[in-house]
Amino acid sequence: MATPVSICSNALMRLGSRAISSFTDGSDTATLCANLYEDTVKSLLRAHLWNFAVKRAQLPAEVATPLYEYSYQHQIPSDCLRLLEVDLDTDDYQLENNRVLCDTTPVNILYVAYVTDTAQYDSLFVELLTQKMVAELAYAVTRSDSKATSEMQKFAAMLKQARSIDAQECPNRQMTDFPLLSVRSGGRSWLR
Repeated sequence: MATPVSICSNALMRLGSRAISSFTDGSDTATLCANLYEDTVKSLLRAHLWNFAVKRAQLPAEVATPLYEYSYQHQIPSDCLRLLEVDLDTDDYQLENNRVLCDTTPVNILYVAYVTDTAQYDSLFVELLTQKMVAELAYAVTRSDSKATSEMQKFAAMLKQARSIDAQECPNRQMTDFPLLSVRSGGRSWLR
């Protein structure tokens, strides 16, 4: 099973560097991996509606209410990286300060979660994340602009393929990446 350290170690080895034993092993490459890993995972999770990272939640109203315009506010989960849908009978809501403000409670949402348990990652996502780490580490490890560019191009090609394969498992879901399609369908999507 892949772990954050094994993903980074594999990336380093692809660049001809030594593997790390932990993010705190004292090496420069371990420190670099520790600094890059979390943000790299988050950006990759936000880049696509990965099936393993999509979650649903029902948000209760907070005790505090908005100062004006809306009756309720609902705290978005702390693991939310990208809000996909707020399931209301109206489009009259506002997102402010990690809260959904509206006149309805509770509120159902669909979102992309920050998944930290690598056991939940799809195998293609692990391979893609490894390649993204290769691309992120390439210049620092090799001091070669051309190597960094080449690895980023490999990542872009792999991302396209992984998105396509992931989308085949839930073909209707991917349509909501395009706001115009949602508008054409009356503002409602499959995300219920």
